[in-house]
Amino acid sequence: MTIQNDGNVVFTGSVTAAALYNFSSCTLKDNVKTYENALETVKKLHGVRFDWN
Repeated sequence: MTIQNDGNVVFTGSVTAAALYNFSSCTLKDNVKTYENALETVKKLHGVRFDWN
């Protein structure tokens, strides 16, 4: 499996799935709005790395 820079995922072998759901469809959403100042919100995130005890 390769995840490309554009977000696409490429599988070089067979892929089997019990079910596939596409929940990103606009037909399943109401009141969709652009998030104001999204970049500023993301910049406030504090990523961490840790090891479980």
